[in-house]
Amino acid sequence: MASREKSSRTRRQSRHWSLLLINGHGETITIGHIKGLIITLVAAAFLMLVVASVLFYSNRRFVIENDGLQNSLTEMKSRLISLRNDRDLCMARLVAAEPGIERLSKDKREKLVPSDPLKTGKDDPRPKEAGAAEEAGGEVVPATENMTLEKDLSVVAEPSGLDVENFTLTYESSIQTIKAGYRIKITDHLFERISGRTIAVLKPGKTEHFKWLTLPKIELDQEGEPVDWQKGQLFSISNFRDIAFEAGSQYPAKEFTLATVFVFSETGDLLLKKDFSLNRE
Repeated sequence: MASREKSSRTRRQSRHWSLLLINGHGETITIGHIKGLIITLVAAAFLMLVVASVLFYSNRRFVIENDGLQNSLTEMKSRLISLRNDRDLCMARLVAAEPGIERLSKDKREKLVPSDPLKTGKDDPRPKEAGAAEEAGGEVVPATENMTLEKDLSVVAEPSGLDVENFTLTYESSIQTIKAGYRIKITDHLFERISGRTIAVLKPGKTEHFKWLTLPKIELDQEGEPVDWQKGQLFSISNFRDIAFEAGSQYPAKEFTLATVFVFSETGDLLLKKDFSLNRE
């Protein structure tokens, strides 16, 4: 029994590894736990290998993304150059077509100017258009387009590619509210989209300035034109758009005999000024 315990103790002792080193003086240096040291070194090497692998694949992914961004940037630069070329080509075509546009606009304006019935002795041939349908409880005043280029009743002389039509005016006496509406449309196919602001002025007469009603409420100068055009109603059209205004008024719709519509560009240039004669019922 004692011999067995001695033999097992001997085997356990034999499993313990030690490293013996001899220095220059013949002294012995013992380094124990050599097995644990080797395992630690192997584990550290494996960990370094894993970290290196992760860094390699991360860097590779970043390189691939960078290549993709470079390709997208090159494609966008090419597209930008193509768009600039298209813009230059369109501008060249527009400049080449400008004389023809001015000639057509001039012919159109000459057709729009009617003869003066006082000088010719003939009836005024200008057509009258009916307004919109009556709203419930409201009073409708139809409008007649006034296209003469003389004095205050005028459209702007420069071609704008725009027109205003279907002007209507209603009044709800129960709430003392006046409503005006009209349609802005593009008349020239060369204009794909036009943006700007529009203002309407209702006039009981040419001289009664204190009764003039601006929609929206804007100050007018001595010539009866809006001072602050930026406060007009914003619009952006590719074909047409119906404009509607609503404001409180102590004067019913039948008190107004004339309406003037102003259309400004986004930079404040007057694109169109058009008058409508309101027929009293």
